[in-house]
Amino acid sequence: MTMTREQEVRSLLQSRARELRPVGERPAAQLVQIANQLGVEVKLVLCPINGKTPYQARCEIHAHSLQIVIYRHSATAAVAPINPSDEHLLSSRERFSVAHELGHCIAYQSCGLKPVQERDNRREYWYHERVMNEFASALLVPLWLSSRWRSQLANIDATCLFRVGDWAKECKTSPEVVVTALVRDMEGIGFLKVGEGLRVRTDKRVFVVFHSSSSNNLTLPNLYSHIDDTDFVNTIKGKGGVISLPRCRLGSIELNDLQVAWRTVSGKARSRRREFREAIRLSGSLYWVCAFIGGPAFDEDQGVLQL
Repeated sequence: MTMTREQEVRSLLQSRARELRPVGERPAAQLVQIANQLGVEVKLVLCPINGKTPYQARCEIHAHSLQIVIYRHSATAAVAPINPSDEHLLSSRERFSVAHELGHCIAYQSCGLKPVQERDNRREYWYHERVMNEFASALLVPLWLSSRWRSQLANIDATCLFRVGDWAKECKTSPEVVVTALVRDMEGIGFLKVGEGLRVRTDKRVFVVFHSSSSNNLTLPNLYSHIDDTDFVNTIKGKGGVISLPRCRLGSIELNDLQVAWRTVSGKARSRRREFREAIRLSGSLYWVCAFIGGPAFDEDQGVLQL
């Protein structure tokens, strides 16, 4: 089957990500250095706090140059280039933005493909955004790095959740990027970041999904969906723990013998989505959850293992 141009761009970007992160490099990608080597300048635009930043980041294509622009709220307005020695000043979210926009730059350099505006073609815009996110993830956490993490685990089970924070620090990225990389390299595993809330009409405890990633053989709820399975929801509470659930429903299928590990997340669950405000009152509590199918069940006689 002949690949479409979109598929060719996707394949090209994945290949370029592998080339730019050879095996054995330090875990944290030197993104600004990589960009500069490709002829792309990175700069920071500080915007007044009481103003509105036009974007989080964007790729600017000029006649003779390519630029990645990061926008940040600040007490004063300013524009400054970011040199490789300044990269430690970028947050994990800004590092992901640099990697994402670098994908746009490479697509333009290699294929002449310019970023698509959502107002012009919504479907194509979001397809390109997914492709650039995949490139950013592969650049920040290459396969050889996630495979190294996997080799450090005595057993592959839900408790690997408790290593995610350390791995995120190691490669200077977010837990969301780490778990997205892990599901590429493992089977029967998935991760959710959920916010606790109550249904307005019934006061029933539910979860709203703020991140979802899973391997191909495990179905988990989609982003911004609701989880109201009684066994699952009533289990996930407190600082953290590990347990086996003989049966629960997550997403569109009923799952049996599911290992679940969870831990609280600093910060509060917030959403501007109108349907949440009308249907669910978010309590502010956030949890990372790992779901794993397979392996020995945890000893139910000992109850939940609190961490």
